[in-house]
Amino acid sequence: MHHLDEIIKWVIYRYTGLSKVQITVSIIILTLLTISLLCWLFTEKLKDFGLNFFTELLGVIVTIAVIQNIIDRQKRLNYLPLNIAIYRDIHSFISNFISLWETVYDASVSEERPTQLSEFFCPESFNKMARFDLSKQANVLHKTSWFTHFEDSRVNLEEQCSKLLDKYVTHLDPKVYGYIHSILGNFLDKMKFINNIHKLDIQLEMPRQTYLGVYLFNLQKTDFADINHLINWCETNRTELQTKGQLKLPQVALSTFRMLPPYAAMTDKEIQAQNKRFKDWQEAQNDSPNRHVDNIFT
Repeated sequence: MHHLDEIIKWVIYRYTGLSKVQITVSIIILTLLTISLLCWLFTEKLKDFGLNFFTELLGVIVTIAVIQNIIDRQKRLNYLPLNIAIYRDIHSFISNFISLWETVYDASVSEERPTQLSEFFCPESFNKMARFDLSKQANVLHKTSWFTHFEDSRVNLEEQCSKLLDKYVTHLDPKVYGYIHSILGNFLDKMKFINNIHKLDIQLEMPRQTYLGVYLFNLQKTDFADINHLINWCETNRTELQTKGQLKLPQVALSTFRMLPPYAAMTDKEIQAQNKRFKDWQEAQNDSPNRHVDNIFT
């Protein structure tokens, strides 16, 4: 009976995701199994025929199962180098993504970073980064503001994301493809909002506040969920690939040391001053008979 249970489980497993032809064949096999079983157990004249036919059919199914498992195992081995390449490219993208936000956190929050990535990529952690001053100089070799460096980093991440989708469109697991596509269309797209508004502010000479909370106010829990799903996939896939390939792959993880002191954190007084300056500017625009811009951002 144990072997019969295993065979039934295998038949059910193979049934999932099969083509119409394969489904039809599976139904025929199950029907024949049922008929032979009924003949064996409930008829005297056809008892021997039912038993023989049932055992022969089971033998065929077991043979097919063994052969299919061998083929599947060989296929997985053949695809191992490709799957390792996919993991490395996704790891590179998500690590760069994590690194950017680690830097922002360290530069704007005095308390220690969460130890778990799921606790880092959540609304609570990003709310703490709200006072990050994008007008401060970024900690990079060439002298530039965080406004510019943030956009450069976003463009690089977007290019990485797009290349992943194009390069592995026929090989990525549909769920993983969905996570990456969602990050590209949601989180990274909302990051682009920062540069778009900043360029418009310069053009209109608008004294908008420069702290991050003014720009990334529209992040949703689902945006963080996509990132955490992709991180979880990386960890699960890494373990599996290391076991199969007998090699060590880099892990997706937060840094264990603090990158920066919170030099870019705006104080409450600075935030209040910027809020007042922007409000005064808006009121002046409303009072001006020749104002050149409406209250688009109120």
